[in-house]
Amino acid sequence: MKPLLTGRDIVVVGQQPWDTALGSNCKDLAREFSRHNRVLYVNSPLDRNTVLRHRHEPAVQARLAVQRGAASGLQAVAPSLWVLSPGTVLESINWLPAGWLHRQVNKLNNKRFAQAIGSGLKQLNFQDFVLFNDNDIFRSFHLKELLAPAVSVYYSRDFVVAGGYWRKHGLKLEPALIAKSDVCVANSSYLADYCRLYNPQSHDVGQGCDALPPRRPVPPPRPTCATCPARWWATWAPSPAPASTWRCSAISASSARSGVLRWWAPKMTYSRPAPYTSGPTCISWAPSLLAS
Repeated sequence: MKPLLTGRDIVVVGQQPWDTALGSNCKDLAREFSRHNRVLYVNSPLDRNTVLRHRHEPAVQARLAVQRGAASGLQAVAPSLWVLSPGTVLESINWLPAGWLHRQVNKLNNKRFAQAIGSGLKQLNFQDFVLFNDNDIFRSFHLKELLAPAVSVYYSRDFVVAGGYWRKHGLKLEPALIAKSDVCVANSSYLADYCRLYNPQSHDVGQGCDALPPRRPVPPPRPTCATCPARWWATWAPSPAPASTWRCSAISASSARSGVLRWWAPKMTYSRPAPYTSGPTCISWAPSLLAS
């Protein structure tokens, strides 16, 4: 199959830094993009609160070294893939009430972020690039105007404004960000419909897995729950069976040890971690039940 996007320069911004210890959907996308395009993956910049509270952590020290000029912020991690660690610190402003002050300081943060990204663009000579924003609502809110990409894409993969950190300002800012993006893509029909409320150019691109059904599909004898590291999703077949008869299969050992599902449904029976191919025949991912 011929790739749909080739020979382009792509800038990826998001919530997860490249050196995160957890698995990252955004990093996987960047790797996939880089098979046929040049990609600049931008690490999330430091914020003032992180510097004050976690200054001595190795990851923070590495970012501060870039800020001091003691280390390069641009690193090649693959033939067509670079990672940029911004040498800047953003102000921690989520505690501010919605209004003029928050808007102005958030714009200042965006200008600092855009300046750091612009430095990486010049070093790599990126031209007419695509800006791919992975659910980064606040830091990247003004990047379309400040960086002037050829195309800006907003990727909605979690309904982050449902609660927690993102809700306070995100309920207003995310719809505005969706509306001004050139294209919005989502990993579920639910999120695509949500984006379409504000931008008609919104599309469901799925989970990135095209799997052929088995020749002889056999429905699971009991509702099945699949778990993954760091966060988990649940899906169950239509059945009146009580929870005590459900079968839970962990895809990884870390999921099996997590204890989260035992707290949520202690009467389930649990199987040992199984290879991916022996998991449920078809999984229709539900929204995350735990915050990122």
